[in-house]
Amino acid sequence: MVASIEQFSTISPAFSRMFEFTATFASSMIIRAISAHYRHICYDAVVVSSIVYYLQGAGITIGFVDVMTKDIISGTTQVMLGILISAMIGFAMDLSTSTYAEIVDRSYSDVMQDSVCGNAVGPNWYPFMFVLVIVGFGILLESHIVQFPAMMFVAGCCYVVYYYLEMLTNNEIATVVAAFTASFLANLYSRRSGRVAIVYTIPAIFLLVPDSMENSAFYSVLLDQKGSPALTFAVVSSALSIAVGIFAGSVLVPVPDVDEIFRNAYAAFPGAHRSHSGSPTSRKHIYVNSGLKY
Repeated sequence: MVASIEQFSTISPAFSRMFEFTATFASSMIIRAISAHYRHICYDAVVVSSIVYYLQGAGITIGFVDVMTKDIISGTTQVMLGILISAMIGFAMDLSTSTYAEIVDRSYSDVMQDSVCGNAVGPNWYPFMFVLVIVGFGILLESHIVQFPAMMFVAGCCYVVYYYLEMLTNNEIATVVAAFTASFLANLYSRRSGRVAIVYTIPAIFLLVPDSMENSAFYSVLLDQKGSPALTFAVVSSALSIAVGIFAGSVLVPVPDVDEIFRNAYAAFPGAHRSHSGSPTSRKHIYVNSGLKY
């Protein structure tokens, strides 16, 4: 259904401005109705999996990185757009819950009780799911097979640091330290191997952005229906924590042209780099999608 709404938004430019709101509202309403009658269907898992692609955690994080690297115009644009879309998603979920409660003549709190999932995935499944996620990120970034061990090691360290610190401290501290760990290890490996550090940082950071599987504080705000201001604040707070951790790691283990690397992090995938003059670089200096050098 969400894919059909997105397809329609490509046809109508006017509707595309309300796409995220419409998709979230419709999916949340339908899942509310289904979960109220079939208790084995978990509202939390289904609604998050339906709209996770449209959450703005990664975009806001990259926007903060751009701002911190003095690319003010691009960074501010990404941050403000991400905040606006996050507010729309939070408002759509809140409005859908209120609307469904009025339709079925139930109280808001009673409808919220349908969101409680009794059979959650146990921690024993986390390592298996972690491997699948990292492999998926590697395929998305078109990484070379020889990069997977280093990517998995950096992401694994980031995952372990966040998982245990989040139980001991608040989410912001855990996010900063986990992002710092990923940036530190990736930069250290970059100086050792001569390869681009951002290739090994991105999969680990994707575990921390406010639309990932590991950011439990963000999902608690999203699914507790605390409103769009709380959702927007959770997204911005987590994204800013990640940006601070990334640059803290870059300070301890600096890499050449770190500003340019982060500003063009997404532009590096897919396609080869071009020289500053605009002409294609020679084959031996080309960085392919995976970040390896020929």
